[in-house]
Amino acid sequence: MYTSIPSGKIVLPPLLDLMCRLFLATLFLAWAGISNAQVTEMTADMAYEELKHDKLILIDVRSISEWKTTGIPIGSKPITIHDRRGIEGFVDQVMKKTNRDLSKKIAVICASGVRSKRAAAALYAAGYRRVINLSEGMLGNALSGSGWIKKKLPLEKWLGD
Repeated sequence: MYTSIPSGKIVLPPLLDLMCRLFLATLFLAWAGISNAQVTEMTADMAYEELKHDKLILIDVRSISEWKTTGIPIGSKPITIHDRRGIEGFVDQVMKKTNRDLSKKIAVICASGVRSKRAAAALYAAGYRRVINLSEGMLGNALSGSGWIKKKLPLEKWLGD
């Protein structure tokens, strides 16, 4: 996996090195407050209203097993944050879905707002400036609200890629 050179430094393969650097950059940006200062919060109801009028792209970042269990918000794009290539794989998938248009308004949702906040910070770090976290998520949480499912907002069955 890695090699050691005589100077005592550890040398990682290029892809693994890039993944580590992107992961550390994402952690730093989240720590520095970018996820709080630059990413807007929105309720599920508000996001659904904007989604109905094509004013935003809603990305469901949960796992495939979660999509299979509950379905996905109607009209959303299922792009898991659990990409085998890590957070940069997730960002790459979003870039493809948006045709690399960094001006797109993107809302992200997970089960309770934790993973979506991380995803939003990564998208902001990648250059998207209109990023929204649905902090109540699909299932809700005590701080943000009851969530997409309890609010009985429409779902659709996930059919796979």
